[in-house]
Amino acid sequence: DCWNGDDGYPIIYHGHTLTSKISFKDVLVVIKKSAFVTSPYPVILSIENHCSLSQQRRMAALFQDILGDFLVRSPYEEGE
Repeated sequence: DCWNGDDGYPIIYHGHTLTSKISFKDVLVVIKKSAFVTSPYPVILSIENHCSLSQQRRMAALFQDILGDFLVRSPYEEGE
C-alpha cells in the first residue's frame, strides 16, 4: 500500500496496522538493485495507491528516475 508521506514523498506500509513505514524511493532502489539479477522475466508491481495526485506525480517521477530503462514504456510487439 502506498500512502502520502509527511515530507511530500510517498511511503509504503500496510494501512491502519502497526507495520513499519518505508520510503517508496528506497523500495524502488532495492527493486532495481536485486529484481533483475537472477531472472530474465519481467517484474510486475501491484500497487494499492492511496496517494494524493501530487504524490502520485512524485511516484511517477521516481519510477522514471530510478528504474529508467527497466520500465516498459510502449506496448510489446512480438519479434522485438
